[in-house]
Amino acid sequence: MARKAETIEKRTAPRGRRPGTPTRATETDVPLPLDEDLVVRAIPLSQVDPDDETYRFRAVVRVGDLVKSIREHGQQIPAVVRPHPHTDRGYPYQLISGFRRVTALRELGVPTLSAYVRRDLVTDGDAFAASVLENVARRTYSDIDRAYIIRRHRDGGLLGLEVARLMNLGERQMRNLASLLDLPEAAQHAIGDPDAPFKTTHALTLKALSADYPDLPWAEFITMVNNEGLSVTQLRRRVNERYRQRGRRPAPSLFRAEGTALDHGRLRFNPVAIDTATLSPDDRQRLVNDLRAALRVLEG
Repeated sequence: MARKAETIEKRTAPRGRRPGTPTRATETDVPLPLDEDLVVRAIPLSQVDPDDETYRFRAVVRVGDLVKSIREHGQQIPAVVRPHPHTDRGYPYQLISGFRRVTALRELGVPTLSAYVRRDLVTDGDAFAASVLENVARRTYSDIDRAYIIRRHRDGGLLGLEVARLMNLGERQMRNLASLLDLPEAAQHAIGDPDAPFKTTHALTLKALSADYPDLPWAEFITMVNNEGLSVTQLRRRVNERYRQRGRRPAPSLFRAEGTALDHGRLRFNPVAIDTATLSPDDRQRLVNDLRAALRVLEG
């Protein structure tokens, strides 16, 4: 058994630290056990806080395929936990990574969880980075999941540069991902489904088109993409054909879809010419709303 533990330790040692070397000390410089965070342990699932979702970044936790896999083959990939930083909650462990695995195990009634107990994750920043890196390395995050990571990171007061580095994203990618959280809920759920043909590029296309067609039925076009496997070009053509048939010539939006982020005080305007005498009531109201939104940003 000792030989097996030693093998696991060598295989799973964090990058930059050789197996058997001390983990980072706490703020009081109290030495930590050398291998507590390196060996896969079977811990009672009842000891993991079920309500702590601090490091859950998925928009939707889907476990159907994982339940089937665990039922047939058992848990193959360990989760990551750390000693719970809030001892008053009554649970020894806080889950850092493995929310799908834990959900599937609970659904199956499995009493134990295979996990790395990471006693070296002393700060919340350490735990955040460990959670993101574990999932990024396994490519398990959808674009909408990454958008939630960015929001959670910013809400926690951490630097955007740090999350960009963790996920290997550029500034423009960060902005585009963050903007996904402004999409209708149906679009967010569709992006988060790895098996759905509807992807981020489809969502951003609908977002740009909705500037011209404010009453655009998102759910209908999402279903159309998923059922027919439409490309972005085909989707754009379908939307434009729909409104051409209705004789609609909407007034252009004041804002460009790409580059405008009202929540962050960024405005990018379209070069538009508007004849107010020809505006429909819907177009008139939309332009009024655009102007009010711009004034709110300018007035701070």
